[in-house]
Amino acid sequence: MGGKPINWQHWRKEFVQGGDAITLTALAKRAHYPAIQSLRNKSASEGWEEQRKRYRRELENRGVNLNGEIKPEVADAIDRTNKIIDTAEMLTQHNALAKKMLSLAAEAMLNMEAKNIKPSDVTQFMKVGVDMQRTIEGMATSKTEVDLKAATDAELDAIINGNA
Repeated sequence: MGGKPINWQHWRKEFVQGGDAITLTALAKRAHYPAIQSLRNKSASEGWEEQRKRYRRELENRGVNLNGEIKPEVADAIDRTNKIIDTAEMLTQHNALAKKMLSLAAEAMLNMEAKNIKPSDVTQFMKVGVDMQRTIEGMATSKTEVDLKAATDAELDAIINGNA
């Protein structure tokens, strides 16, 4: 080595963060690296093997592989989360519009004569606002008729108990 100080931190990092091909023997074969026995001694005294295991476990916990690439299942989860966030933002905007429609309907009801607004227009504003809010909440916006005449007593009991 010619009296040059050894940068152990550098070699430890290469070993700990390296892939399976990076062994102490492989490091010793590179130019300007310490001898294999020096690497083994330093590795043993500082616990490089355990540090490497901890490093890989940490990457695994973060959903990243040794190349720094995000694992496909983690990328899918990120995509799903982004879609949920986008949907939530859209629903928030729609709810704000629905509230505005209801506000306009309420204002129109108070000032119907002054603004020459027809009652049917006010009713339409209210209906649109309520329908928007019900849709956002996943509630029905219109009546649905269900014919239960042919249902058995067991089926009716299941419906009543919420098991249908």
